[in-house]
Amino acid sequence: MFIRTVGTSAVLLIASTMAHAAAFTWDGSTDTDFGTNTNYVGDPAAPGNAPGANDTFTFAGNTNTNIVVDDGGTAWQGIQSFDFTGATAAFTFTANVAGDDFEFDNGVANSITNTTALTHVINNNIDTGSTSMTITQNNAGGGLTINGDMALDSDLTVTNTAGAVNLNGVISGSQAVNIGGAGTTTLGGNNTFTGALNISGTGTATLTGLLADNVDVSLTGSATFDVDNTDTIDELDTATGTDVDIAAGQTLTIGANDGDSTISGDISGAGNLTVTGTGTATIDTDGTDFTGNAN
Repeated sequence: MFIRTVGTSAVLLIASTMAHAAAFTWDGSTDTDFGTNTNYVGDPAAPGNAPGANDTFTFAGNTNTNIVVDDGGTAWQGIQSFDFTGATAAFTFTANVAGDDFEFDNGVANSITNTTALTHVINNNIDTGSTSMTITQNNAGGGLTINGDMALDSDLTVTNTAGAVNLNGVISGSQAVNIGGAGTTTLGGNNTFTGALNISGTGTATLTGLLADNVDVSLTGSATFDVDNTDTIDELDTATGTDVDIAAGQTLTIGANDGDSTISGDISGAGNLTVTGTGTATIDTDGTDFTGNAN
C-alpha cells in the first residue's frame, strides 16, 4: 500500500498482488543475482517474488552459474519449479544473508528436475508448497545436492532414475518422504520429519544422518536401505527382495514408538540390529549376509 500526497489531498494507491505465472530461462547475461530480470532470456519483467506467482525457472547455459539470492533476508516466493535442462555447467545457489531462501507455491505441483550429467547444488533452505514436491534426477553422470533445510508442507517424492541425490539439510514437517528409482539418494541431515520414509524401486537410500524416533520405514521392490549411521526408528517393514544393510560399527534400533515390524527382506552388513519397546518384530529372513549382532 502506498500513499501519495497531491497538494493537501492524500491519494491511496493499492498495489496489486495478482498472480502472473511466468516462465523464466536463465542466461546470466548481467550478473549472478537471482532477481535481476536481465539475467533471463528476453529480459522479461522481474520474477514475481510473491505467493501465487507460480513462476517456473529453467537454468540453461554456462554463464554466471554461481547464483546468489539477495532478498534482504527473506525467502524468495512464488516459485513453482526449477529445471536444469539445457545447463552446460554446474549451477550453485547460495544466500547473500541468512533467510534468503526459496519458498515454493501452494496449490500447484512443485518440482526440481535435473536431466544433465552435471551436479547442481542448492545451499538455500527450501519451503515446499502444500500440494506436492518432486525431485527428479535422470542422468547417471549427474546429481542434485540440497544442503539447505527442507520444510515440508506436502509429501516429498524423490524420483531418482539414475545418478545421485544428496539431501544434506534437516527435513522437517509431518509429511512423508518417498524415494524411488535406480539411483542413490542420501539423507545426510539430522531430520525431524515425522511422516513415513518409503523406499521403492531398485535403487539405494543411504542414511548418513538421523531420522526421528517415530518414523516408520518401508522397503518394496528390490530397494536397499544403507544404514551408515547409528539411529533409532519405529517400524521397519521390508518386502522380499529388499535389503537393509547396516554398516560395521553402527546400530539400527527399531520399535522406539512400540510399533510392529515385519522384515521379509534381507538383512546384511556387519552392524547391529536392536529391537526395543513393546511392539512385535517378525523377522522372516535367513540373514546369511548379516555378520553383526541382533538383539
